[in-house]
Amino acid sequence: MIHYAKLFKYATNQYFRNFCTSNGKETSSTPKSKSLEEYKRTRDQVVTGYNKNFRFSIINLTKAANVAKNKHNLSLVDSVSLGKLMAGVSMCASFLTDQERIAAQIISNKNPNNIYAEAVHVGEVRGYSINSNLPENDDVSVERKSVFNFSKILYGNQKPISSFVSGSADVNIQEDFQTFFDKSEQIPTFISLENLVNFQNGDTEFNGGVLIQSLPSSNAQSLINHIKETFEKKNLSIDYLLNVEKLTLSEILERIYSSADQHPDYDPIKSIDCTFVDFFCRCSLNTFKTKLQTLGLEEILSMKEQNHDTLNCIYCNKNYKLSPNDFQDMINHFNTK
Repeated sequence: MIHYAKLFKYATNQYFRNFCTSNGKETSSTPKSKSLEEYKRTRDQVVTGYNKNFRFSIINLTKAANVAKNKHNLSLVDSVSLGKLMAGVSMCASFLTDQERIAAQIISNKNPNNIYAEAVHVGEVRGYSINSNLPENDDVSVERKSVFNFSKILYGNQKPISSFVSGSADVNIQEDFQTFFDKSEQIPTFISLENLVNFQNGDTEFNGGVLIQSLPSSNAQSLINHIKETFEKKNLSIDYLLNVEKLTLSEILERIYSSADQHPDYDPIKSIDCTFVDFFCRCSLNTFKTKLQTLGLEEILSMKEQNHDTLNCIYCNKNYKLSPNDFQDMINHFNTK
C-alpha cells in the first residue's frame, strides 16, 4: 500500500531542504517569492547541524503546540509544559534515522500527573497532558514528586531503550531534560526551551528551543559551559531573533554558536539540514480494531453487548465509533481461526 501522505511530506521536506547549505545561506536556486521565503522561515521545522565537536538542533514548534493545546483543550500552564516537552523530543529525534523516534514522559503525584510526547525523525510529533482526580494532592503543602522517563525506539532493538531520572519539583521541562543528559547519558549538553503565551487569547506565540550536544569522540565540556554562560549572559531569545530580527533558524543557530568563536575548541558548523515538523498522529479505526482483537473474543462480545462503541485516541483526542459491521469484522477474525 502506498502512503501518499508520507510521500508528499518527504518530497516537501526534500524540496525545502535544498534552501539550506553548509553555512545556512541562500542558494541560487532559492525562490524569489518573499511570501514563500517567509512561509519557510516561520513554518514549524527543526534544523540540525554538525561539526567535529558537536551536533546541533534548533526548532520552531509553535503551530504544533497550538494544535496540541486545542486538540486536548489544555490550560495555559499545561500547554506550556506539553509544548516544551514536544520541542525537546523533536530535537532529540532529529539526530536519529528515518522512522526511529524519541519519547519522553513525566509522571507525578500532582497535576498535571502525566505528560507525554513522542517524535519521529521524519517530522512527526504528538503528545498529551492529563490531569487526574487527585484532590488530596492539590494542597500546596504536599511536595511534588515526579519521574522523567526518556525512551529511544531504534532500528535493530526489539524493545525501547529507556532511562529514568528524578523530575523537577515545579514541572520545569528544560531542567528535566538537562538532568537526564547530565546524570543518565552523561554527555556534555546544553538545552534551552522557550514558550511564549499570549494571555489575552491563550495562543502560543512561540514554542521552540535549541540543543547542543557533544559528540562521543569529543571532550568539549568547557566549550559547552562557555556557550551556556554566554547564552544566559546575553539573555538570547530564539523567539526574539525569529520574530523580531526576522532571522532564519539556521542564522539563529549560527548566532548562538558564534558567541564561542574565541574559544580554543571552536569549530564552525559544517552542515545544516532542515525538516518540517507537524503534530501528526497515525491512529486509525483499523489500528484500534487490531489492538482490540488482542483482548480476545469474550471482551469484544462484552463491549458489543454493553454498547461500548466509542474509542478515544489518547495522543490526539480523536474519537472513533465502532459500527455493527466493525464488531462483526472483529468477531469474524476469531471465527475464521
